[in-house]
Amino acid sequence: MTTWNNLNPVEAAKTQKQLEYQENLNKMTGVTGAVLLHTSGANLTATGNFFAIQGIKAANVDFTSGAGTQTLVTGSNMDQFTIDFMIPDGATIYGNFSKVTLASGYAIAYKK
Repeated sequence: MTTWNNLNPVEAAKTQKQLEYQENLNKMTGVTGAVLLHTSGANLTATGNFFAIQGIKAANVDFTSGAGTQTLVTGSNMDQFTIDFMIPDGATIYGNFSKVTLASGYAIAYKK
């Protein structure tokens, strides 16, 4: 068994790349968790740390400012939009979301 203490630099870099690959694979497959959002029930808004939003059925994401319910993207000015926008069915947008709100439709918000 190899331990971190006795890895040479090449082996250590390879092991780090493998860990990063597995972490990214876990995110892409939803292993870190996800929230189904839909406007036909109570799951209209989700808060937390999300890295992606996938449109499922006519997902109209609320980015308009106003009552403080809009989707928030950390480190950007996307909360300054004056319109909502549609994510096509099956398409995914990526970002650093702290809150996701739908105006209509269905979407999946993937957790970090």
